[in-house]
Amino acid sequence: MSAAITETQRKLFEFVRIYRFVLAIIITKMICGGSENGTKKLILNSRDFIASDPLDAKSRCYRFTPAGAKLIGGPEEIARPLGPQALQKTLGILSFCCCGPIQRQRYTRPEFLEDFPELASHLLGKDYHTDFFLDFDGTHARLGQIVVDLGGDHKKLISKCRVRLREYLDLPQVRDIVADGLFTFAIVVAEEEKAQAIRLALAQKPLKARVVVEASAELQKYPLQFQLGGQE
Repeated sequence: MSAAITETQRKLFEFVRIYRFVLAIIITKMICGGSENGTKKLILNSRDFIASDPLDAKSRCYRFTPAGAKLIGGPEEIARPLGPQALQKTLGILSFCCCGPIQRQRYTRPEFLEDFPELASHLLGKDYHTDFFLDFDGTHARLGQIVVDLGGDHKKLISKCRVRLREYLDLPQVRDIVADGLFTFAIVVAEEEKAQAIRLALAQKPLKARVVVEASAELQKYPLQFQLGGQE
């Protein structure tokens, strides 16, 4: 990066690189030491590199401009505006990793290739951002995959995880990770009632993997995509 970039800007750009976009409340909490004025100044001073898109009538999310993507050496794709469902999925992943009591490490493609080179061709597409994360429960580290609710019945989310798990068990490179209990599904929904329904269903018929179910205040606050019918 250019020497003219401040350390606070570096932190912002690295955060956006990993999570695709960021909310002002997260910038304030995690980058600007709780200062809303600091957040406003940081966004203003970074306007050549950071663009904004609306979440609702009052709130915005912040992503890279093409110049910002170039600055960090990232692909052009990470500077494009997100479509409705991609926006919802990205918001859910951001919330799960950064907005709760536990902070999680999301994998981008380069980090995934570094940690799991033997799995990349089986689990990753071509996108820079992935839905995988590092799950650490205090004792064990696991490879985790985040499944964000895009609408529909809670049974649909559980079924999606069961289908993926069966696919992974058919892959020799992934099978051992699952069989050894080193794989996690994280299911992120907007409403706590839906989260409770998923937990109850899984208690009655468990998956052969660790499952974390969380309700996201951010998804509940910005439910703009749920009218789209839940197709990915």
